[in-house]
Amino acid sequence: MSQKQGRLFILLSISLAFANDDFKSQMDPSTEHNKAHLKEDLSGIIDKNPEDMNPVELQFHYFRQHDYDNDEKLDGNELAADFIQLHVKNAENVDLVVDDRLIIDHVDGLMKQTDQNGDGYVDFHEYKMYINNL
Repeated sequence: MSQKQGRLFILLSISLAFANDDFKSQMDPSTEHNKAHLKEDLSGIIDKNPEDMNPVELQFHYFRQHDYDNDEKLDGNELAADFIQLHVKNAENVDLVVDDRLIIDHVDGLMKQTDQNGDGYVDFHEYKMYINNL
């Protein structure tokens, strides 16, 4: 590992240690960024503007937007994809490599916080409880 790669790894490790707050804000559908993202993704699907949605409607559509396999629950792969997307979007270095172990540890920690019934998934109710406790 080169010195530059080592520095990037250390910086990424530090950023991942503090990423829970970033991830919480990324999962919060009430932020302006996420409302705009919802509006773009729901265009042509529903007629209601996210600005006119109540908090539960925002949460529902945001949850469904990240349920890539449409099974009405979020699994570790879906949470990892969102987590990676957050860090790639915020990375200044497009060649940034994210360590798998750090992603797994973060997703496992998030699952422990959100998966109330221990089935290995986050359903809408669990997601809503998590978001409402931010």
